[in-house]
Amino acid sequence: MRIGAIEAGGTKFVCGVGNESGLMEDSISFPTGHPEETLPQVISYFKKNRVEAIGIGSFGPVGLRRDSPTYGFITTTPKPGWAQYPFLDAMRRHFGVPFGWDTDVNAAAFGEAAWGAAEGLDSCVYDRHGHRRRRICRRPTRSRPGSSGGRPCAREAPSGGFLSGRLRLPWRLPGRDGGGTGH
Repeated sequence: MRIGAIEAGGTKFVCGVGNESGLMEDSISFPTGHPEETLPQVISYFKKNRVEAIGIGSFGPVGLRRDSPTYGFITTTPKPGWAQYPFLDAMRRHFGVPFGWDTDVNAAAFGEAAWGAAEGLDSCVYDRHGHRRRRICRRPTRSRPGSSGGRPCAREAPSGGFLSGRLRLPWRLPGRDGGGTGH
């Protein structure tokens, strides 16, 4: 299965094509401009590289509650042109495939849980402060920020101190419990 991936960052977009085993076939990156500059590049890339599903991890804040009218939106960001932007709907207008939608940080944590530092471990907390990222991994869990779902954990970070929190994974890990379909 060919899967598209979008890391929609505040300074650059990275688009890629890979498979369900995590092997990347191709990728491209370009600066994040206004949506009318950036989305045509994303759409063009995936029209040339046909995929069967697309996962999006976006800068935010983003609307993650499916029952909210702002689900799939980049909401109150200060990034020019992106506030209240219906990113997921804009992509769905061009592609009739399933989509995964989450924050860029949650998407990175999912990658660590599926194929990286947290693979096979019991939990994972991915903490990001600006461009500094720290991982503490035990087992992926699922919850919404501020909810009682998921399992909290705290462990010593390699950089010193402790990190804690709850991780929301939107996609089911092969052979593991938890998560939803993300589309």
